[in-house]
Amino acid sequence: MICIGNKPLISIVTVSLNQGEFIERNIKSVLNQKYSPIEHIIIDGASTDQTVSILKKYPHLNWISEADSGQAEALNKGIQKARGSIISILNSDDYFEDNVFESVMGVFQKHPDTKIVFGDCSFSDESGNVLYVKKGKFISFNDYASFFRKSNIQDPTIFHKRELFEEFGLLDESFDSMMTLDFYFRVFKKYRPYYLPQKLAYYRLHHKSKTIIEHLAGYGNTFFTESIKIRKKYWQKEWGSFRMSLGIYLIHRKIYYFLAEFWRLWFPNRWKS
Repeated sequence: MICIGNKPLISIVTVSLNQGEFIERNIKSVLNQKYSPIEHIIIDGASTDQTVSILKKYPHLNWISEADSGQAEALNKGIQKARGSIISILNSDDYFEDNVFESVMGVFQKHPDTKIVFGDCSFSDESGNVLYVKKGKFISFNDYASFFRKSNIQDPTIFHKRELFEEFGLLDESFDSMMTLDFYFRVFKKYRPYYLPQKLAYYRLHHKSKTIIEHLAGYGNTFFTESIKIRKKYWQKEWGSFRMSLGIYLIHRKIYYFLAEFWRLWFPNRWKS
């Protein structure tokens, strides 16, 4: 663990691939934190847009740009480079609220047994306009594992101790999209995260984001199939509840896409592609 003036180092790990139009906002959101010390590690997957030229503008960054097998491998590279006792994963199109690191570190200092801190998350569009805010909540692991969970933990708001990677291992590189969900299932089965009632980060929704692309693909998308695999793996004792939850979820999704198609066909002038 590295400390400067008795203050623990925070490591921010960002992975990127052709996100040049968004990554500078990401970098500045880390620079805008009053807390120190911080290191910002960026693992770029050999982007062909303006990403690398932007990274070169900021000498404080610890970055590389090289081809990789996917997001999980890139994240593991960053995690292994991280020196801080507290780690947060921030995707290249997401960004932090100003001056939130002090509040997060205050929780770890006041509650030394806490392993994970999370908070509220703002969702923004491509231009950074806030669309809505989701309040963080964690009820129980069983609720978190349910498809109809009331718990809400958004990845950009999560900060946790690096020792969790030592205890539970790195991210599973067999996952294309849901590698962090797999990791947090492992963690939340044992440790309860601490909710900080404060907006911590922005989750950006845009036409090139994995979230938008996968959800438009319907319930056969990678997000969905990988989330089923994860729930079956870590939720075996509640498999009956899981199957019921899955069945209801599938029915819900079918109804949703039926109504969406109905609206598109019958009201074509109101349909926005």
